[in-house]
Amino acid sequence: MTYYTIIGRLLGDDDDSCLVTKAANADAAVKQFKDWINELNEWQVPEEEIYISYVLKSESKPEIITSPWG
Repeated sequence: MTYYTIIGRLLGDDDDSCLVTKAANADAAVKQFKDWINELNEWQVPEEEIYISYVLKSESKPEIITSPWG
Protein backbone atom coordinates (compact mmCIF):
# COMPACT_ATOMS: atom_id res chain seq x y z
CA MET A 1 0.00 0.00 0.00
CA THR A 2 1.02 3.57 -0.61
CA TYR A 3 1.36 6.30 2.00
CA TYR A 4 -0.50 9.58 1.61
CA THR A 5 -0.07 12.84 3.46
CA ILE A 6 -3.26 14.89 3.46
CA ILE A 7 -3.21 18.55 4.52
CA GLY A 8 -6.48 20.40 4.84
CA ARG A 9 -8.83 22.32 7.12
CA LEU A 10 -12.40 23.18 7.86
CA LEU A 11 -13.70 26.01 5.69
CA GLY A 12 -13.46 29.27 7.59
CA ASP A 13 -10.70 27.89 9.81
CA ASP A 14 -7.19 29.37 9.65
CA ASP A 15 -5.41 26.27 10.95
CA ASP A 16 -4.55 23.30 8.74
CA SER A 17 -4.55 19.69 9.90
CA CYS A 18 -2.27 16.94 8.62
CA LEU A 19 -2.77 13.17 8.42
CA VAL A 20 -0.22 10.61 7.21
CA THR A 21 -2.00 7.36 6.32
CA LYS A 22 -1.79 4.20 4.25
CA ALA A 23 -4.45 3.82 1.59
CA ALA A 24 -5.19 2.01 -1.66
CA ASN A 25 -5.51 5.31 -3.55
CA ALA A 26 -5.79 9.08 -3.09
CA ASP A 27 -9.60 9.02 -2.84
CA ALA A 28 -9.45 6.51 0.02
CA ALA A 29 -6.82 8.63 1.78
CA VAL A 30 -8.97 11.77 1.48
CA LYS A 31 -11.94 9.84 2.90
CA GLN A 32 -9.78 8.77 5.86
CA PHE A 33 -8.81 12.42 6.39
CA LYS A 34 -12.45 13.56 6.36
CA ASP A 35 -13.45 10.76 8.76
CA TRP A 36 -10.57 11.75 11.05
CA ILE A 37 -11.62 15.42 11.01
CA ASN A 38 -15.13 14.36 12.04
CA GLU A 39 -13.70 12.26 14.91
CA LEU A 40 -11.88 15.36 16.19
CA ASN A 41 -15.03 17.50 16.25
CA GLU A 42 -18.09 17.36 18.46
CA TRP A 43 -20.40 17.63 15.44
CA GLN A 44 -20.62 16.00 12.02
CA VAL A 45 -18.90 18.31 9.55
CA PRO A 46 -20.53 18.44 6.10
CA GLU A 47 -18.15 17.01 3.50
CA GLU A 48 -18.23 20.20 1.42
CA GLU A 49 -16.91 22.16 4.44
CA ILE A 50 -13.66 20.18 4.59
CA TYR A 51 -11.07 21.83 2.32
CA ILE A 52 -8.15 19.71 1.08
CA SER A 53 -5.00 21.75 0.38
CA TYR A 54 -2.51 19.01 -0.51
CA VAL A 55 -2.46 15.28 -1.18
CA LEU A 56 1.09 13.93 -1.22
CA LYS A 57 1.97 10.36 -2.26
CA SER A 58 4.95 8.27 -1.15
CA GLU A 59 5.95 4.63 -1.45
CA SER A 60 7.57 4.73 2.00
CA LYS A 61 6.27 6.26 5.22
CA PRO A 62 7.33 9.92 5.34
CA GLU A 63 9.14 10.98 8.46
CA ILE A 64 7.80 14.21 9.94
CA ILE A 65 10.79 16.25 11.08
CA THR A 66 8.98 19.35 12.30
CA SER A 67 5.38 20.48 12.25
CA PRO A 68 3.14 23.16 13.75
CA TRP A 69 0.91 20.32 14.95
CA GLY A 70 3.46 19.02 17.47
